[in-house]
Amino acid sequence: MIYLDSTATTVVLKEVADEVYKYLTKDYGNPSSSHKLGIEANKLVEKAREVLLKSLKLENTHLCVFTSGGSEGNTQVLKGVAKLFPDKSIVIGGIEHNSIRTAATDLLIEGKNIKTIEVEKDGKIDIEKLLNLIDKDTKLVSIMKVNNETGIIFNIEEIAKKVKEKNPSCLFHTDFVQGFMKIKADLKHIDFVTISAHKIFAPKGVGALFVKKGINLPSLIAGSQEYGLRGGTHNVAGIAGLKKSVEILKDKVDENFEKTLNLRKAFKDTLANNLEDFEIFEPVDFSPYILGLFAKGIESEVIVRMLSEKGVFISAGSACSAKDKVKSKTILALGLNPDEYLRISLNPVVNSEEDVKTGAKTIADTIKEYRELFIS
Repeated sequence: MIYLDSTATTVVLKEVADEVYKYLTKDYGNPSSSHKLGIEANKLVEKAREVLLKSLKLENTHLCVFTSGGSEGNTQVLKGVAKLFPDKSIVIGGIEHNSIRTAATDLLIEGKNIKTIEVEKDGKIDIEKLLNLIDKDTKLVSIMKVNNETGIIFNIEEIAKKVKEKNPSCLFHTDFVQGFMKIKADLKHIDFVTISAHKIFAPKGVGALFVKKGINLPSLIAGSQEYGLRGGTHNVAGIAGLKKSVEILKDKVDENFEKTLNLRKAFKDTLANNLEDFEIFEPVDFSPYILGLFAKGIESEVIVRMLSEKGVFISAGSACSAKDKVKSKTILALGLNPDEYLRISLNPVVNSEEDVKTGAKTIADTIKEYRELFIS
């Protein structure tokens, strides 16, 4: 098996799984309980909070609120700000994660003022065009750091600075799910940051929303937990897994980034030696962890299924919308053909160079097989 779909989800590392198992079977107390088992569970939750905040250098500026994942955090920010400021406007990026787009659509149906800044054909956001959408009534701008379908990296640090220069009261949110523990970013001036555990070799069903101190945000789930920002019994085992994964990865961000660049080169070189009529989507600023491949004449979903039968796993786009049979809004927004798009994920934690070369050769052979069957 060659797994090249870590952008969709990742395997849980053994060290992480061992930690999760411990908090499922031994230290399984409810952090809200006052007895010893509960106190120990609460200590774990608070230590995890500290580890996550320090990993992003946000310990002095933000609260860490544990959630079920990136989609919940994204939704809470958009709908929470809209609830607090019903007469204000919100601006979102044109190729945001489906959870942001869906939340924005819900708010539009409710009559809220939602604006979209479309990306340019090269994947960049024209800051001047964005600033033209912002006025004194704009309360939130939400732009992701790394696009989950293409790997485009947005300079949110510069974008947020310009936004706040024009409207100092405007809040800024970034979806950092595909950047967390993969690329470095200066997030201390970003008001809301969302992450997810299952993208970094920890369990599904847990994530975090970092909220700048002093900002009020309504909860989606009522309860006293998480500063009143997110109710419900803590997923202690999941939080323990997330903590362990961050401890494993936090000092290897630069090292793994370089390793991934090398894997990307190995993939591209192998593909070039075995396939014609293809193009690698490579914007000016990109995450090496996500590689977009366009192959002329193919139907990407068919290629994904053919590869699956051969034990090679990739994606035709976002896992959150792959089963909806809807053409990728992200790829369309870039003026490209989503039917011919394949997303390959590379990660040195689980992919060797040999894996990547074998995967690239198999992908090339499968595309040639498809063309012979359906195009020749």
